[in-house]
Amino acid sequence: MNITVFGSTGGTGQEVVKQLLNRGHQVTAFARTPANVPMNRHENLTIVQGNVLNIADVEKAITPDTDVVVTVLGHRRGVNQGALLEKSAQYMIQAMQAKSVKRLIALSGAGAWISDKDKPGILEHVIRFALKSLSGHVLADSEKMAEVIMQSDLDWVIPRGPRIVEGEHKGEYRVGYVGVGTGTMISYADMANFIVDEVEQRQYTHDAPVVSY
Repeated sequence: MNITVFGSTGGTGQEVVKQLLNRGHQVTAFARTPANVPMNRHENLTIVQGNVLNIADVEKAITPDTDVVVTVLGHRRGVNQGALLEKSAQYMIQAMQAKSVKRLIALSGAGAWISDKDKPGILEHVIRFALKSLSGHVLADSEKMAEVIMQSDLDWVIPRGPRIVEGEHKGEYRVGYVGVGTGTMISYADMANFIVDEVEQRQYTHDAPVVSY
């Protein structure tokens, strides 16, 4: 398949690119700094340089041949990037609709409660309060991104991760919802594993599962 990946130089994004290429897919990696894209000399990799908040740049990375768009964008730690996730999602959706591309997988955080299957308990309320206190703008942007995507006519999936950390690629994790069968962390590699599996298997269309150990 032909997959376009936004956020390809971040922790999860690099793993998504590598795992897609290792499984034989054609990958278009969108990046502000192309040198930071992994496996950047791979024969099945195309790199599009640009700014995700520039609609013309986003449009260059999505073509009528694109099968799935994956966005694993995130805010840089300690930097208020405003409506980065919401605006970039709007531009991706606009470009996808213009090119008749239907499938979008968009990574979010487990602090964003966006599924009617979520059942947050005391721990989840404590974590969400901490997130609001420390990085409320990121949480708000994540929720707005989800709202934009869920209101679109796309075949979307919004996988959510708790604390995503460096770690091994186990290939084993739990899929649940906030407060339902989930833990507090997942590695970049295994978060990417879920996303790449979803690219291939289409199990969670119009759903927002939480992936964790």
